[in-house]
Amino acid sequence: MAFWNKKKSVDDEAEAKKTTSLSDELSDEMRAITEALEETQNEKEAKAKARAEENERMLRERQAVEEKSLADASSFVEKGFADGAAFFMMVEAPADLEPSTPDGLLLEGTVYGVAKKGEEVFIYTPDNKTIKSSIVDIRPEPGSHGDEVSNKRCILEIDGKDIDEIGKFSVISNKEPSVPEENKQGGVFNPRLLGLSLDFNRFVKDNDYFSSLVNAVIRANYLTHAKMDKDPRNGKPRIGIMSLTDPDDPDKRFIPVFTDDVSMTLAGSNIKESDIQKMCLGFPQLAKFATTTNHAGFVINPFGPVAMKIPNNLIADILKNPDFKKIFPDEPQSKIPTIGTPGEGKVQIAIGVPIDNPEYKAVSSGILKQCNSDARIHKAGIVMKMMKGKKEVSYLCVVDCDKGTENDCFRALFAAAKSGLSKGRKLEFLKYEEAPFADEYFSQQKWLYQE
Repeated sequence: MAFWNKKKSVDDEAEAKKTTSLSDELSDEMRAITEALEETQNEKEAKAKARAEENERMLRERQAVEEKSLADASSFVEKGFADGAAFFMMVEAPADLEPSTPDGLLLEGTVYGVAKKGEEVFIYTPDNKTIKSSIVDIRPEPGSHGDEVSNKRCILEIDGKDIDEIGKFSVISNKEPSVPEENKQGGVFNPRLLGLSLDFNRFVKDNDYFSSLVNAVIRANYLTHAKMDKDPRNGKPRIGIMSLTDPDDPDKRFIPVFTDDVSMTLAGSNIKESDIQKMCLGFPQLAKFATTTNHAGFVINPFGPVAMKIPNNLIADILKNPDFKKIFPDEPQSKIPTIGTPGEGKVQIAIGVPIDNPEYKAVSSGILKQCNSDARIHKAGIVMKMMKGKKEVSYLCVVDCDKGTENDCFRALFAAAKSGLSKGRKLEFLKYEEAPFADEYFSQQKWLYQE
């Protein structure tokens, strides 16, 4: 039974005070512990929230980069290859799935352009090999199969017969490399470098990707805009290379270069000067020109699909790298020469260093063979010749031979070299004594043949 109105005794009051006092002490301790726990929990939650927000921000940025890369690259392929004849895919990883064929290799990445089942492809590996194969299956989505895929991430199954492995950052494309006049279009194309560049904004911070990219940059041939002008020091004609102001630093200028004719057309109205001609440069020539003039470097495909800036400090590191010497053991022959004029004719011409490509190797090999078998020839060298106001670039062979035998020697040299010439390419000859630029030029470059 409870006595609600029972009067409290003195002992009851004392006990109540005692109990209340102990309870208050315990409550203070518990309150302090609870507050500390709550504070720690709040800090954890705040940090977790900040991490989640940062992860979400990074995810949004990555998605934005991927969406822009896909939009830019797909637009480039669509505009540049209206027949849908080109595609590029950088291998990001092998796919952990079962192939549909016994020799199939499953490779994952983003296809830019249209890839079709059954078509022949070329695989450009980080160790500079080119492997021919074909697409045997396409998986646009996990578990699904298709005959083609366009501008999306997917899995390609490649015929892996006689292929041990396809490394990460290899490039798969249905396009072959080309250099001036090697095909009927007479263009330049660098599928490996172009394929790597399309994913530049996504992977630029990856060391292995960057290493593969630099390797491709070194081995590529580039197109650039050139103009005939005069050297202010001596009034002699020279080839002037176009340059662009760096939007991030207006005091710096970069040489614009292009991986192919398609990328070059994107320059469009940005190149407004008249009398512009196309010129092809290998990396050693381009590096020499960039670092010995008032340029801060060069920029690849400045108007798209993806611009990649190569500053002079990176060029200097590349030139000092032992691997560069292995790739270009004769690099001193690739220096930019002093430009001169052969003879005093009315037509101005400019000369440059030949690109070390299959065409030049075939032409120079034929000329060298003939020189070794003809005692009348004492020395011979080849330069690239460009005439003011014309786009054609031809070979010009300077020959020192016995007086009165020039015509016979020229005919024999041409016969020995003509099989190596691409369609539309000219091979011209000039007597050594009629080439006032020869001594200066060949003091910097080696003669192809010399007794």
